[in-house]
Amino acid sequence: AVVSTQSTGHYYITNNLRMEWYQGSIEQAIKQVREGNSLLCVFIKDEKPASTEMDSAISEVSHLFQDYTSIQLVYSTPTCKQFSVYYPILVVPSIYIIDGSGVNLAVIADKNKIASILTEVAQTRSSQPVPPVPSTVQSNSVPPPQSNSVDDISTSVTPQSIDALINRSNGSVATESTVPAVSANTEA
Repeated sequence: AVVSTQSTGHYYITNNLRMEWYQGSIEQAIKQVREGNSLLCVFIKDEKPASTEMDSAISEVSHLFQDYTSIQLVYSTPTCKQFSVYYPILVVPSIYIIDGSGVNLAVIADKNKIASILTEVAQTRSSQPVPPVPSTVQSNSVPPPQSNSVDDISTSVTPQSIDALINRSNGSVATESTVPAVSANTEA
């Protein structure tokens, strides 16, 4: 069964044979990722057939997402627009893999590469020491973008991005933004 929450743009699939999506808010999902030192998977979709195909492809490899906190955002919703302020949406549908410090590790835009990219991300994470997640972020210090490309399209963001996304309810608007490095190697 599919349950829709129009105000947030989240869709939850509750069939055990399908992907299980996190049912809390994006703020709660980020908190869970930080506390559990796991990864956040954000599936950006719309109502076009390509999104339906990507959703099916995700379901086929849903076992690979067991250690992720996974959410869906519908492209035209306010929540997705807020997400795109910090993580530019280059193509729809796409899957963003974000670590607990806010670094975007991969953007998957090809439904045929989901399994291989997730496997590469897992291998990369297991071979590197896990850095501590900062509990607070100083607004004056903005480190340069880091390149962690593991996909045909990649972006890097600063840890401040994820904190700004969490604190978006305070009404402040970012006055500076770092344009992430983007490389595209899309296949037809």
